[in-house]
Amino acid sequence: MKATLIILLILSIRSGFSQHVLTLKTLPFTAEDTSFYIERVIDSRVNKNLGVLEKDTSVLHKGAETAIREFMDVSFPYSPAKESVQIKVLALNLQQSQTSINEFTSRAYVHLVFLMQKDKSMHEVYSIKHYEDAVFQLSDKM
Repeated sequence: MKATLIILLILSIRSGFSQHVLTLKTLPFTAEDTSFYIERVIDSRVNKNLGVLEKDTSVLHKGAETAIREFMDVSFPYSPAKESVQIKVLALNLQQSQTSINEFTSRAYVHLVFLMQKDKSMHEVYSIKHYEDAVFQLSDKM
């Protein structure tokens, strides 16, 4: 499976109890290969949070496994005619830093491995590592 996947992490933030809860907006995207569906997402990260933003720990609403599966289900819906794929989350984190007197930079990093069963064992068929940076004015933050 040689699919080019562009994963857009568009996040909305809710604050509470020293924790930012981020929600993946489930927006469809176009992929070259849609002959599969996501059967399962496995979060293999030791630290399950996304990082620290504004001195608070950030986590995904419903956890990474459910959030990513729901996000992917929009573009890769289940069908019995399609092959099942599992996603292993190796890295998923956010960083934020002030880069000048009037702006800050947010960076997201994701490393996902796509696995298919062959001969009674799971084999890697695709891997994606992606950094995404965004620069915001401090006035946008308030």
